[in-house]
Amino acid sequence: PYKGRLLRASRWYADGDDTFEFPRHFTNAVFSDDGGATWQTSEPFPAFGTGEAAVVELADGSIYCNSRRHWAPHGRPTIRRWSARSTDGGATWADLRQVCELPDGPQDDSFGLFGGLVRLPLRNHDVLIFSNVDSRSERANGVVWASLDGGRTWPGKRCLFKRRFAYSSLAAGPIGSPV
Repeated sequence: PYKGRLLRASRWYADGDDTFEFPRHFTNAVFSDDGGATWQTSEPFPAFGTGEAAVVELADGSIYCNSRRHWAPHGRPTIRRWSARSTDGGATWADLRQVCELPDGPQDDSFGLFGGLVRLPLRNHDVLIFSNVDSRSERANGVVWASLDGGRTWPGKRCLFKRRFAYSSLAAGPIGSPV
């Protein structure tokens, strides 16, 4: 039902990017069903203090969203990624969970780091790759993690770059292409 929909993760900044506004920030998405002539916004991601998310469409047509979280209520941790899913093309989000296997930037800093996310083009298989840093104290050690079940678990990881590493993006083209 959402064939051809353009979908992009986005972020609402409340009244600014000051620390005291973080509790009001949230991830959401923008989408277009007419090739980009008009756009709509999704409902908020089901956790505040989020931003810098990435989305992928899974084999069943649902959407997996993986987000940075730089603020959480009542002392909840912010050093891991958070995810949610959509079954209506990215208009609403549910199934919020902390992704314990995936760090959100250096682990001694609650501010987080934008991560890359892509679904590999394998028919009827939801193999996802996520990129971020795997470091205690700095933006270093660029690592990719693999999920074989659409982001429910992330059992594999490999370090790609041991020096400085920051914001990353991932892409995957058709099988046999250079991307």
